[in-house]
Amino acid sequence: MSGDRAHTPRVSRRALALTAALLFLSAWPAIASRVEAAWLPPVDISRAGSDATEPEVAVDSAGDVVVAWRRLEGANYVIETVERPPGGGWSAPLQLSAAGQNAETPQLAVDAAGDAVAVWSRSNGSNYIVQSATMAAGGGWGAPLDLSAPGADAKGPQVAVDGAGHFVAVWSRSTGPSTAVIQSATGLPGGAWSGQVDLSTSGRNDQPQIAVDPRGDAVAVWRHSEGGPTLIQSAVRPSGGAWEPALPVSPSSGTAERPQVALDATGRAVAVWRRDDGAGYLVESAQRPAGSWLPPVPLSASGGNAEAPQVAVDVAGDAVAIWSRSSEKGGLSSTVIQATVQSAGGAWQSPLDVSPAEELAEGPQVGFDAAGNAVAVWASANANPSVVHTASRPPGGAWTPPLELSKPDRGAFEPQLAFDAEGNGIAVWSRYNGANTIIQASGYDGAGPHLSASIPTVGSVKRPVPFSVSALDAWSAIGSIGWTFGDGAVASGARVTHAFARPGTYTVTVVGADILGFTGAAHAKIVIYPKASAARHAPVRHRRALLRLHCPSTAGCDGAVKLIAGMKIRRGKHLVGKRVRIGRSRFAIPPKKTTTVPVPLTPKGLRLVRKAGTKGLRTQLTGPGVKHRIVVLS
Repeated sequence: MSGDRAHTPRVSRRALALTAALLFLSAWPAIASRVEAAWLPPVDISRAGSDATEPEVAVDSAGDVVVAWRRLEGANYVIETVERPPGGGWSAPLQLSAAGQNAETPQLAVDAAGDAVAVWSRSNGSNYIVQSATMAAGGGWGAPLDLSAPGADAKGPQVAVDGAGHFVAVWSRSTGPSTAVIQSATGLPGGAWSGQVDLSTSGRNDQPQIAVDPRGDAVAVWRHSEGGPTLIQSAVRPSGGAWEPALPVSPSSGTAERPQVALDATGRAVAVWRRDDGAGYLVESAQRPAGSWLPPVPLSASGGNAEAPQVAVDVAGDAVAIWSRSSEKGGLSSTVIQATVQSAGGAWQSPLDVSPAEELAEGPQVGFDAAGNAVAVWASANANPSVVHTASRPPGGAWTPPLELSKPDRGAFEPQLAFDAEGNGIAVWSRYNGANTIIQASGYDGAGPHLSASIPTVGSVKRPVPFSVSALDAWSAIGSIGWTFGDGAVASGARVTHAFARPGTYTVTVVGADILGFTGAAHAKIVIYPKASAARHAPVRHRRALLRLHCPSTAGCDGAVKLIAGMKIRRGKHLVGKRVRIGRSRFAIPPKKTTTVPVPLTPKGLRLVRKAGTKGLRTQLTGPGVKHRIVVLS
């Protein structure tokens, strides 16, 4: 979230496909706690030669990144976007909004499947309206659609998405000279949107925020006033239901503003805002575990001026809140970034300084990676120009010293942050390059590569078996690939072969590591059978039969059987064929059980007659220890 902006977490993907002979296994990375995540050097992603500001970023569960911003084109701003697949390069910027009128405040959300939606506010020549564009996973962006009704200004849009791909947008729409209403619309998979729904009561309502959990529960918060002090209101929509009436969340005294809200996987909402208690602005928080909001509690100390609160919740239900707080000491003013954390079901801890004292720090953002590390970014200026900094806090640990993300020679501001479900992330910000303001991005490598492995399911003793894997890391190069075969042997490389000395069932494991040491692994079992052996059988003169197979093993048996007619085939006295393959089948037998395989012996009207010197009917089996015999049916 950027000031009034919101992001949505994603969910991860896994694919498993089994063929008759090969197992194609896709495995997502494992988080290696002993390896520290690293930020990559920043790169420029917006067009050169024109000003770009207000960046927003979202990431899907597979690590596909979408960034949007507004760019000055002539006298007006347009909304642009770029994408980056895991391990790939940045696309060229694409314009989403039409030229000719001003567009502003872009927001993004991406669902688990990779479908994306962008919302923004744009002038139609008379009023500002909220517009939206959607992009299907692997496709392109569609044409913009109007979400708000014409005839009045609609601004400040926000958007979030649930686990089923339903997008929820909110915005503030003017109803008079000093009044406005909070409205919402729901986007369905495929790009269609529902009509607008009013969420707020009468009065002045603005600064909306929205959060949606994977189940589809939605919580909206906003600033509300009816002529007196402003307070924070909220509306809740249960999954599959309608919006409930708006209720107050903050105290009725003082002036409350700049709300933010986050939801955990259970639907528990955590909201933060700042409120003037008479001695200055402090940050407060309230939670809604189930049914109703609990009384708010203060997070920052009274007597200072706290600004720009943000909140995030991880998959375990732990929460982090962050803000900037200004103070004056010895005639010198400073603004520090402060943060507090809360374990799931516990109380908020005392706030700690994240940025150094005697700096001017502003615009904090915060999120969680998949390992539960809280990661913060902000812009600070010890001496102009401002620089984007970052710090992180492991679960139960302390905040690390700040690290510079942007170069210190030019001013950088408006940082944004997003993480995928595997532990990778990205930060984006605006930066002056000496001629224009551009958008820059820095990748956060916190997870290992994704592996797609081809592992055969069966093989024979002392015969080489081929194995292969492709590895893709979101941000870093692949450092190594290693194999173990379950029999003590090892190998390295993307393509290897291995011959097993004894029959049995083995677990084959391939591990890929990026250059930081983060790993991803894939596992599959392979059954190694003894060498195929031939068994002769008595003449068969019948049209139908079964091959009865018995498995003596306690681990079960599986394999293939091929029946071959090694005799001459006659119709009466006339020879019609020699050594004809007459059947092929696969079998899978539970432990200590018997199964039967149909044997298609002859076409209708033919008989098999063994002639002297021929081999008769024989079978070729690949199942170790499987007992078999022909059972004549007719």
